[in-house]
Amino acid sequence: MSRPFAHETDVPSLPLSGQAAKPAAGALTGLASVLKPFQEGRTPVYIEYRRPDASARLRLGEEWRVNPTEELLRRLGDLAGSDRVRVEY
Repeated sequence: MSRPFAHETDVPSLPLSGQAAKPAAGALTGLASVLKPFQEGRTPVYIEYRRPDASARLRLGEEWRVNPTEELLRRLGDLAGSDRVRVEY
């Protein structure tokens, strides 16, 4: 179900969490494959990366904004774990 947003601040964000000593290239390729069919939306995607000595929240570029459908959330949960995917309003 799509919802129109009156203001940019009304647009939800989609942060993804992860922990690793070294990010796997396959994980990034998998993320791109999951996001691609849902592009051209208004919702920015963030990656929250943590390791013992550092953490960062990275926003993907404008071309990676998505429509956060239930199907996208399910696919991201399958890829990263459902406890690491959420929509923030």
